[in-house]
Amino acid sequence: MKWFRRRRRVKMKPFDAKALPEPPKPTLQGAVDEGLMLAEYASRMSVKNDIEIGALTGDEPYDIDHYRGAARAALIALAEESGEAAERIGRQRRWAAYLHGHAEHIHDYHPVDDVNLERREELSMVLADALRERAADDDYLGTLTERARQDAWAEIAAQIEGSLDAANITVDAEYERHRDERMRRLITEDLAQLRARS
Repeated sequence: MKWFRRRRRVKMKPFDAKALPEPPKPTLQGAVDEGLMLAEYASRMSVKNDIEIGALTGDEPYDIDHYRGAARAALIALAEESGEAAERIGRQRRWAAYLHGHAEHIHDYHPVDDVNLERREELSMVLADALRERAADDDYLGTLTERARQDAWAEIAAQIEGSLDAANITVDAEYERHRDERMRRLITEDLAQLRARS
């Protein structure tokens, strides 16, 4: 009885990169849509963090107008960042027009990079304008804030459930003695780090 059978050799064609389909060319609108999606996620996470901190440390009830303002501020900050990027890229593009020779590193732009830099500059300007429009749209801000509230509640609820599951753990005197210190560190260190990231 043979334990191993000899495999039949299968002839494979050599890889031909020319046979691959042409990738779709990126469009300005596609790039803007992707940038808006990322900006929405970043601003929603920022508002979610603010809501969680407010719920854990504040005495005031949830106020959608307060957090709608936080959402507006997050979007405006991202718009300003995108506008600054457009200005920086514009300067780089103008400077690159006068350079000669070959690039020495990835950010060493030359005249050959003009089209790419122009596209990046335009993308940054269009994205900045789109973010400012969203920051001025109260309906959009309300939806974003509500989604952030739902995200915050889901996270807080998961923590509460975890705490309830942990309630079955035997608590000894050592645990109780250090409880106040752990709560102080949660507020002064952990929540401070969370706020700094948002």
